[in-house]
Amino acid sequence: MYNKFLHRFSVFVAVCIYFLLFAGGLVTSTGSGLSVPDWPNTYGENMFAFPLSQMVGGILFEHGHRLLASFVGFLTVILAFWIWKKDARLWMRKLGFVALGVVIVQGIFGGITVKYYLPQFVSATHATLAQTFFCIVTSIALFTSREWFTPTDNTVQDDSTPSLYSITTILTTTTFVQLIAGALLRHSGSITSWYLYLHITGAIAVLYFGTKAYKKIKSATDNSLILFPSTMFFILLQVQIGLGIASFFIRYFTLDDVNTNWVSVITTVLHLATGAGMLATSLVVSLRIRRYYKTAHQTSENFSFAIK
Repeated sequence: MYNKFLHRFSVFVAVCIYFLLFAGGLVTSTGSGLSVPDWPNTYGENMFAFPLSQMVGGILFEHGHRLLASFVGFLTVILAFWIWKKDARLWMRKLGFVALGVVIVQGIFGGITVKYYLPQFVSATHATLAQTFFCIVTSIALFTSREWFTPTDNTVQDDSTPSLYSITTILTTTTFVQLIAGALLRHSGSITSWYLYLHITGAIAVLYFGTKAYKKIKSATDNSLILFPSTMFFILLQVQIGLGIASFFIRYFTLDDVNTNWVSVITTVLHLATGAGMLATSLVVSLRIRRYYKTAHQTSENFSFAIK
């Protein structure tokens, strides 16, 4: 049964996670990861009792990130138990607790990054889990919407090969992998490492599949629930390419003071945030395609998942 308050709360949690990703990007881009050298305490004090007057410089970014992460964790506890109490779908109940488990593990990895002085792969895993968590809660927000409880006719007609469903699934997967490559590049501490070439290759793949999916969607359906997010993805894709190029050249020419150059910091963080927005929109598109998709050999009953 549709619960508008649960849905709105899910959307609120997803938005908070997006801001948390932005805050995490600020920590990395300003080199503030070890501004608070201990964990879970902050300079020997309970992190929630740390004086606001001492939150300056890198401490502001790192400690602020921890406080926001704690807030998001608290919201996720509420979300998981609220879904368990009010949503009759067993798979949704499980998904709520999967989200809770992921945010707990992510928090632990965040602590490990501090304890072991920002090891690259641990830091990159922390960033990857953040994107995974964002995907899960974005899905929950969609699955708790009124749309997902309303029976509908299939409005995406496609008999091409590869199918539109395959293309959008590949697009979401490629976008996710590309964000992992970006995290590895960001945490490698070098913009000229082999991770750069991996990231560029991923960008080309996302551009290819994103363009192909957008063109196929425009010809396959007039459903605004699919057209709008796919158009948003295509716009974000163009912005992201520009930000990526700008971020590289700004960082390349300000390498000695990259953590104090705010043009570089803001460009890099916006690049990260735009990537997260692309991931969310591509995920929504692929899930909605899965819901509305139909070929000449498939009936609507085959694609009515997540309604009951």
